[in-house]
Amino acid sequence: MTPLAVLGTGVVYWIYARAQELVDVSVLSILLCTIPLFAVGFAYLFLNETVDAQLIAGGVVILMGILVIATETNQPKAISS
Repeated sequence: MTPLAVLGTGVVYWIYARAQELVDVSVLSILLCTIPLFAVGFAYLFLNETVDAQLIAGGVVILMGILVIATETNQPKAISS
């Protein structure tokens, strides 16, 4: 097993399991939505991958989804008859 595979899978799952003990699940779910953004950022930094307009647009969609999740209220809707 290569060190990159260990860091990319084993350590991430360990951090996730530890975070479940320390952070509320709703906050953790928002954090998990950012995994693709971190993957692109690390690929750009460490592997010199190019970041094109399609990746940026995808990142914006992810961030908008996170914003919707983070700002929604959990008020039940009234049932109309």
